[in-house]
Amino acid sequence: EIAHSAICLTPFVPWAKSHRQHHLHHNHITKDYSHQWFVEEEKDELFANAESWFKPAYDTRVWQLPVLYMVYLLAGVPDGGHVFFYGRMWEGSDMKTKLDAAIS
Repeated sequence: EIAHSAICLTPFVPWAKSHRQHHLHHNHITKDYSHQWFVEEEKDELFANAESWFKPAYDTRVWQLPVLYMVYLLAGVPDGGHVFFYGRMWEGSDMKTKLDAAIS
């Protein structure tokens, strides 16, 4: 747990909970945690203005990983917080589970 927390900068229990949910619903379009799916039927709408955002996104890719990783951990996008315990990942969790997560 200590090595995981030090390397990934996230408490172990929230990571384990998120990782378990991800593998329980792997490749499911709405239930998969930690992965946002693109639907074939919506690709024209999604890429309608690709030229306007693709180049800036490509040019800033080096900065995106650390920034988006912190958004994922702290803001809980898309499945719920790993540091602050809210969102769909924590729905139905009892106080003991949240305390274990805080301690880890």
